[in-house]
Amino acid sequence: MNSKIFSLFYPLIIFNLIIIICTVFIQLTLAKISNDVSLCKPPLSPIKSTIPLRVTTPSNNNHNSIITNPICRQPKDRGNVCIKENEVINGNETNPKIKWYFDEETLQCLAFKYNGCGGNENKFSSIFECRQKCPLPMDFGGCSGNKPSAKNSKGQQIFCAGHPGLEIEMCPNGYRCQGMAFYSICCDVENEEIYSKNFNPKCANGKQPYQILDEINNYNITYLGKSCNDQFCPLNTECVELEIFSHCCK
Repeated sequence: MNSKIFSLFYPLIIFNLIIIICTVFIQLTLAKISNDVSLCKPPLSPIKSTIPLRVTTPSNNNHNSIITNPICRQPKDRGNVCIKENEVINGNETNPKIKWYFDEETLQCLAFKYNGCGGNENKFSSIFECRQKCPLPMDFGGCSGNKPSAKNSKGQQIFCAGHPGLEIEMCPNGYRCQGMAFYSICCDVENEEIYSKNFNPKCANGKQPYQILDEINNYNITYLGKSCNDQFCPLNTECVELEIFSHCCK
C-alpha cells in the first residue's frame, strides 16, 4: 500500500525538486549579474561642501557697507571752533581735542583734531571706543585698503586655498595668496606692500614713530591719522604723510 502511494507522489516530488533547484540557480545568476554591473558603474561624484561661504571683500558703496553702525559711515567732521572755549556744554568741554573716527575707505580708526563744537557722531574719545562702536565682522576678510581681490576669466573671485567645496585656482602675476578666516584670496602685491609700509612706518632719523599703548592687547601701536591736515600729531613731533596714512616723528 505504501509503495503504491509513494509511486503516485514520486513524479510530484521530483517536479518540486526541479523547481527549487531552478529557482536557486536563477537567483544566484541574477545576483552575479547585479554584482558585475555594479562594478562597471562609475564612482560616485564627491560630495561638495554645503558650508555657506561668505565672500567679504569690501565695497566702497555705502549702501552695501559691512559696517552695521550708521554712525561709523558718517564722514570725518572736525566741527567748528566754539565761540567760548573751555566751557562745558552737555557734559563736554568745548576746547579742541584729539578724537578718533572710523574711516570707511581704509576700515581703520584714525586720529584727528576735533575743534570742539558741532560735527557729527563719528568721533570717539579713544581708538578703543572707536573699534568697539565700529567693529568689523568676525569672519571679515579682504585685501588691504578695501581693494578688490583678483577675479578669473568668468568674473568670479579667485580662491587660492580653502575648504574642499571651493574651486581652487592659482593667483595671477602681480598677486599673492592672502589667508583670510576660512579661505585665501589673491591680493595685489604692490597694494599690500604699500599698506604694510604705511602701517609700519619709519622716521627719517631711524627712530620709531610716535606710538600709543594698546591697553587691550598690551603692546604699542603706531599713532596714525589720514592726513597731516587733521592736525593730530602731539607737540614736539613732526607730521609725515605717506601714500595712505600719516604718522608723527620726534
